This record gives sequence, structure tokens and C-alpha cells, in this order.
Amino acid sequence: ITSDLAPDMICYSTAISACEKAACWEVALVLLHGARRRNLRLDTMSFNAAMAACQKGGSWESAIRLLDDMERWSVLPDAISFNWALSACDQGQEWALALVLLARMEGRRLEADPICRVAAISACAFEARWEEGLLLWA
Repeated sequence: ITSDLAPDMICYSTAISACEKAACWEVALVLLHGARRRNLRLDTMSFNAAMAACQKGGSWESAIRLLDDMERWSVLPDAISFNWALSACDQGQEWALALVLLARMEGRRLEADPICRVAAISACAFEARWEEGLLLWA
């Protein structure tokens, strides 16, 4: 393939977004890592779409891991990134990690919207950690 025909980040992002809609998390991860191997500049939207594909596809661990990958690869997570990670915590019943992620959001001066808070509260509810969940509304 000549460099004129090589896929750019727009192609990768579009394909990753399609994977999100189809909950094809494995393919989304392959595409994300493929873009990185090609030294393409990864962006927050691509990661968010991959995290959404993972969460929707039931691979909550992968969604949470991608949040850490973002920082390792110098991509700044936004509130939507944390929203997907918190939804994954809810899915995985990871109440303690959900509280850690909310603290990380606060440390980055990102506001946790109601969707983030509900996901964290729901994760707390799975483990009968209702006291921690109630504190999130304060």
C-alpha cells in the first residue's frame, strides 16, 4: 500500500465508532492499537468510542483499562471518558474503583454529571455499599 492509500486517523475513528454502535469491542481495540502502531495521533473521541464499544460489548475490564491507556499514551480523558469507565464499573460491580474514578475526575477538575454519579451509585449498590452511594449525592 502506498502512503497515499494508507488509512489516516479519520478512517480509524470512523471504524471505531462503527464498532461502538455494533458493540464489537475486540475489533475496536485492534483498530485503536493499529492506529497507534502507525504512529497516528490518537484522540479522546477515538478512545471514548472504543471504551463505549467495550462497555456495550460486556468487556467492562477493557473499558476501564482504556482510561489508563489514554494517560499512558498522552491523550487527555474528558468527562465522557470517565462516564464510560464509570458505567463499566457499574457493569463489573466495581464500587471501590468507581469511587476512585470519581476522585480522579475531581482532581482533574472535571464535573461528574448525573450519569456518572448514577453509575457510581449503582456500582455501590451491588455490594450493599449504600452509605458510600448516598455520599455521592451530597
